[in-house]
Amino acid sequence: MKLVAILSLFLVALTLFNHTQGDPTWCPKSLTFPGSCGEDGDYQCFLDFLAKFGASAMPKDCTCKNNQPNSRLCTCLVVCG
Repeated sequence: MKLVAILSLFLVALTLFNHTQGDPTWCPKSLTFPGSCGEDGDYQCFLDFLAKFGASAMPKDCTCKNNQPNSRLCTCLVVCG
């Protein structure tokens, strides 16, 4: 009986895991932050997006462009939603 219960729980967990996995849909998002891009601007944009939206946004392919004096435009792909 215990084996059946454990097997059933395993199958339910496996089914839930498979449904939550998959390729997310990515959307570009741009934000302006203070400062200049510098040598590690793309990485700094990635960190800024993580701080603003959290890890669930999964920012990737970030780019940094110097904007007006003392500001930079960061563009990253984030999970749509």
